[in-house]
Amino acid sequence: MKEEYVNNINNNELNMFLAKTKSKIWIDSNEEEVLVDFSWVDKVEECLPYLDTIIRNPKRFLVQEEEVINVEKSKKITTETVRHLAQHSNFIEDVEADGDVMPKKVLNITKEDTIDIYENRFIYTLIKTLSEFIDNQLNRFGDDGSYYQCDRKVNYEGETKVKYDKVKIHLTLENNRRHEIPIVEDEEQSMPNRIKAIKAVLDGFKTTDFIKSLVSVAPVRSPLRKTNLILKEPNFKKAAELWDYLEQFNIIDPKISNKTEVISDNEEIKDLYNFSYFLGYDALNVLNSKYPKISGNLYNVAFIKNLIEDYLDEIGGSEKVFTRMLKEQFKIVQKNRKKREKELKKICARFVQEKTDNLRRCEELLK
Repeated sequence: MKEEYVNNINNNELNMFLAKTKSKIWIDSNEEEVLVDFSWVDKVEECLPYLDTIIRNPKRFLVQEEEVINVEKSKKITTETVRHLAQHSNFIEDVEADGDVMPKKVLNITKEDTIDIYENRFIYTLIKTLSEFIDNQLNRFGDDGSYYQCDRKVNYEGETKVKYDKVKIHLTLENNRRHEIPIVEDEEQSMPNRIKAIKAVLDGFKTTDFIKSLVSVAPVRSPLRKTNLILKEPNFKKAAELWDYLEQFNIIDPKISNKTEVISDNEEIKDLYNFSYFLGYDALNVLNSKYPKISGNLYNVAFIKNLIEDYLDEIGGSEKVFTRMLKEQFKIVQKNRKKREKELKKICARFVQEKTDNLRRCEELLK
């Protein structure tokens, strides 16, 4: 319906309207580009799966504690107990006739499985350090990432007198555009959502038994001691890589660039707004049935009559001279009208094409 309406516009009415239109347009433009160094996000995302593997399958160490206690308190006699007693005869209280040995004290050995080893404390410290690093980054720069923002305000004023209609327009249009750099099509991959996902994983780590059991241990300090496990085991090796990256990361202030300008009377833009101005006026004519119609012939006769009277009053020339001048000017005006009509057809075609393209893009997005 809209395309049909544009194609059926009366060119004569359009040309007359635009020829009599006095308009001006100015655009206030403010552009801002902010570049923030969020390269650490890629590195953290790369290393998180390795940390997850370590936490799910922690390395354990068997701790053995030895203590000499009264024999009554001993719950189990092992080969180590017998060997120790043979080496420490002073703990023997008596040897019976049948050869049984009656000790008064024995060696008690307690074995306990623990994850409190240097490598695990390193992982605990890394998780804590990473959380603090991210919080510091967000407190300083936020989570918006790099972005481009353009705020534009269009001010358009027009005035036209067509026959008995005096038409005025005052139009203000504001456009605020903002997108990430680089542009992200998938919202899940936007910088705020990526950081949110990282923080969610770290919060999950903190609720595991692995992290809870190491809360009270002494944190690992730099320089990191590169044990065989840290140097050779793939998951710990990746964790050490992240440790070194965080220690060497240099915080760089965002690069901010601004551009503010006022664009005045851009002819191409003004032509389009003039055309839109006409469309608004033409659409208003649906109310014409409420106004008395004026005969076109009556209007034309009155117009020519006023023109002749002005000619005679101001110049006072002959009818022959007036006719020659009228013909010459008629040819010039007709030539100019054809030229404007050709240009306006281009504008109309471009306008329709833009609307058609926008409609096609919308349809593709809805598929």
